[in-house]
Amino acid sequence: GQVADLFVSNWRGSKKLYPETFNKKTGAMFGLTMVLGARIAKATPEQILLARHYGRSLGFLFQVADDIADLKANKSVSDSFREWAGPNPEGRLQEAMEEVIKLAREFPDSPVKMHLEVMPKYSVARLMAEVEDAQKPSREHSNSPGQG
Repeated sequence: GQVADLFVSNWRGSKKLYPETFNKKTGAMFGLTMVLGARIAKATPEQILLARHYGRSLGFLFQVADDIADLKANKSVSDSFREWAGPNPEGRLQEAMEEVIKLAREFPDSPVKMHLEVMPKYSVARLMAEVEDAQKPSREHSNSPGQG
């Protein structure tokens, strides 16, 4: 995934490579952590597979949110992200979020299930709030002598 990110993600026409690249990178990392947790919890093979899919989708969601945050902060993002996201990156973010929540709802009822549904929304909201806060002028600069 990292090799593809470095060498392929800025090629024109790489719209389809964006999801594939980050499912092998961020998605794989998140998927592994979910599988390890499921195995420790002695989950069934079906639950382990579901945990893997959930983690991969969650990792992809995180990557999309991170790239949108970079875009809003006027930082560099890959051409493949720009092509994949098109004119409505937030719409693509919502699609990724809905996939994660759909997978969370497939888990058996437990105290953890609610967290699996709420955590992605909260995490993305926090990331976007941090971006917006970073874009605001700091109070130190606005209250310094000679201003206002």
